[in-house]
Amino acid sequence: MAKKTVHIVPYTHWDREYQWEFERTRMRLVDCIDHLLDLMEEEPEFKSFLLDGQFSLIEDYLEIRPERKDALVQLVKEGRLEIGPWYTLPDCVPVHCETVVRNLMYGFRKSEDFGGAMRVGYSVYSFGQIAQMPQIYAHFGIDTVLFHKNVDPSRTKYHEFIWEAPDGTRALATRLGPLARWNFFYEGHIPIVYDREPEHTDWQYRWGDGLGKVFHTANPDDYGWCYEILDPEASFHPMRIKEAMARALQTTEGTACPEDVLLFDGIDGAEPHPLTPQIYAEIQRQYVDELDIVHGTLTEYVAKLKASLAGREDLDVLEGAMRDGPTGAAHGDIMTVHPEILNASGLAEKALMQYAERLSALAWLQGIAEYPTTYLDKAWKLLFQSQAHDSLHGLGPATLVEGQLARLDQVCATSRGLEHRALQSITKEINTSKIKSAEFFLAVFNTTSFERTEIAEAYVDLPADVRLDYLIIEDMDGKRMPVQEMERIEGHAGVRHPHSRNMPYHSTKAHLFFLAAGIPAMGYKTYTLKWAVKPDSSHSHEEWESPRIPADSLLTGPYQAENEVVRLSINPDGTFDVMDKETHCLYRNLNYFMDEAETGSMWVSKTPANCQRVYSLGKPADISVAFQGPLAAAFDIRTALCLPAEYDGRTNQRSEYRKEMPISLRVTIWKTSPLVGVELKVDNTIKDHYLRICFPTEIKSERTWAEEGFTVTNYPVKPSRDGELRGKELARHPAQLWFDLWDGERGLAILTETAKDYEIAEHDIPGVMAMGILRGVRLRFPCDEHIQMEYPGDESAQALGMHTLRYAVMPHSQRWDHAGLSRRAQTYRVPVRVCQFGRQEGALPVKKSFLAIEDANLILAAFKKAEDRDSIIVRFVNATGAEKTVKLKVGFPVEEAYEASLNEERLKPLPCENGEVSVTAGKGKIMTIEFVPAREAN
Repeated sequence: MAKKTVHIVPYTHWDREYQWEFERTRMRLVDCIDHLLDLMEEEPEFKSFLLDGQFSLIEDYLEIRPERKDALVQLVKEGRLEIGPWYTLPDCVPVHCETVVRNLMYGFRKSEDFGGAMRVGYSVYSFGQIAQMPQIYAHFGIDTVLFHKNVDPSRTKYHEFIWEAPDGTRALATRLGPLARWNFFYEGHIPIVYDREPEHTDWQYRWGDGLGKVFHTANPDDYGWCYEILDPEASFHPMRIKEAMARALQTTEGTACPEDVLLFDGIDGAEPHPLTPQIYAEIQRQYVDELDIVHGTLTEYVAKLKASLAGREDLDVLEGAMRDGPTGAAHGDIMTVHPEILNASGLAEKALMQYAERLSALAWLQGIAEYPTTYLDKAWKLLFQSQAHDSLHGLGPATLVEGQLARLDQVCATSRGLEHRALQSITKEINTSKIKSAEFFLAVFNTTSFERTEIAEAYVDLPADVRLDYLIIEDMDGKRMPVQEMERIEGHAGVRHPHSRNMPYHSTKAHLFFLAAGIPAMGYKTYTLKWAVKPDSSHSHEEWESPRIPADSLLTGPYQAENEVVRLSINPDGTFDVMDKETHCLYRNLNYFMDEAETGSMWVSKTPANCQRVYSLGKPADISVAFQGPLAAAFDIRTALCLPAEYDGRTNQRSEYRKEMPISLRVTIWKTSPLVGVELKVDNTIKDHYLRICFPTEIKSERTWAEEGFTVTNYPVKPSRDGELRGKELARHPAQLWFDLWDGERGLAILTETAKDYEIAEHDIPGVMAMGILRGVRLRFPCDEHIQMEYPGDESAQALGMHTLRYAVMPHSQRWDHAGLSRRAQTYRVPVRVCQFGRQEGALPVKKSFLAIEDANLILAAFKKAEDRDSIIVRFVNATGAEKTVKLKVGFPVEEAYEASLNEERLKPLPCENGEVSVTAGKGKIMTIEFVPAREAN
């Protein structure tokens, strides 16, 4: 009988930030790679090492040790050091899927330049896997995926299975079995090296154990840090090998490839053991007739696995996201800890992808500005660094959180600067010289792939010496647009001169809403800005002049407003009712707050039985009309929840002492829009609690839908039961653009500005959608898998302070794809941009579209310059369950067009006639199209 081959892969899992902020963590990383390089140079038998699948560790290291680059490149080229394919290991669930694509593309290319990227889908510690990963990996030549967290073993007879993406792309996948990436480390390494049991109470440090020199700071400001073992002793116990290996091999039982098994030798933040070659050699000596021990690479093992399973028909085929639960194994509750970071990440993604990159590409495309590659690369890299799975959720002290927010602020600042410059470049070329009827103009920019008509908000400046009666906005055909003026501010604006002294511009600033109709897809439209002049009289007494009062208003009562689509009523407790005027369905008491005790960790939410749940229903609120008029109306709501100040661990209940948690909302409706917009501000003063917003729908549906990760997923409304207990599947689901309940006749969707999680409340009236806002917990970290350590005095995980969120409520009557939820959500998330300018010469017309995609359910993911060529990359996703033939119409001369991979490799040429490309996008398909502009365009 052939001997079993045991592939032992030494590695480290390195959180760029975890328990410490980045720079302190990097110091340990530098030590780790220093020791690794020394070991691999001195010990040729230390054959290979896996550097955690993320290239950023190399960059972080070389900033401190630039002189060791050649040694690293040589090891990569020799196949001894495996790097990539990721740049950082992101938590893919709460980030935009385009960011996932870019992270992989950036890491893959950097790794290739450095000697070669590992072509294995390695992401063993992400908090769940999104459904589109097989399709995304396939575009980078990766067809095998290794991960943990988590696949229910009942879904697949083997550890290995076939994972199918929504478009049908398949990958060989493994959930790695018991202990996953720790299997050899726990069952083999620890007993062999330390002569101890990892799951026994004997696994603890006793003073004088002889593991090495021990060190600890005892200062008041840092006594909470771990003790450190310095100059660790290196030895191992050969007599434990047989027993330890037997247990390690048990973790591989259930594999479909028992002749080649994988053992991972490593753990979080650990350096390679200096005696690794000797340990592996001794294992081989003791198993000389039974096992072939291979100190190998993950790439070598995957090749053996694929060859062994080729043609096998007994592997299960699994679809969808890999987030089966239970909660502790998939960490779905992480999305409500440090909501300020997750919100900042979403806003940074929007600023970078939706505005800065797209507008920069438009300016470059017209030959009027260079493409700001360096700036964009800097912003993307900061974003990737912020979205590593532990960094994104602030899993460390307050200094880590501060660093995260500072990085994301830099992304936003850079993106805003690039957006501003791109708008300058395009606007200055809009030719208004022939329009003699006006001196002032407004350009309205739309960065989505479809034409839009909506209420735009703007602040415009008019000369201070004008006796302004009212504003007039007209399109180029002279059609007057409805205008709702909000306020006028007398003062001055500054005018910056690049070659001389700046000048004041004495002006009247008008804050207004106006109807922006027919704004072209991925383009702009120009309006004239005029005004009516008040009659001049030397005896004028303005206080006696008749005021201008609009004849129409969306306000229909003290706390009521309506437009053509919805009717809004604010209730005395601050909740609101929304009527869908098409179906006459009324949704009552929307947007109430539910708060309960929280005793879990940053990873897992736990609600005690005596949770003292508090609702905002029935509690009086202070309500006022913020503004009203024919185009928009808004209400300000101020309330407060009086809540127990914290959870008292001594009495195991919420404290008797109560504090107020102030809450303010602005609820807005706009003419012609079915959305009710909400801006929420919560000043969190409470500890140890979980706050959610509830939307009672009374919709009796078996499924709920959510847009997430380039796909739309549906989940059962009612959980499964395991006897008297709830099933172990996750209760809360992620949502990127929207989540929804629909019963076949009526539905209610919540459109979000940034990623959120939500659930269908299980112990409430039917159809209550509850969106997580924040979870405040104690800052505790596992010193080991079972012992939690606290950071004294650090309350950063309690989410104290002000939190601002934007979302919208949308009633509808059809299923999500026929109701246009994705398009409405994009419109809400990405408002039009308005620029003011004057009469001028220019090369551009007053109205232009650069790209239009006709289908409402195709979501534009990217509009950018190609990485390596002078062409435009357009990426969109068919998130529906049906194949679609779609036309892309471009507003610039095209020389060639290609279908491309996510890595921007050309796959096949496409015919492009009269600026149109027709492509067929299968269900769930991510499509990338490359347009090569005609030479005269550049």
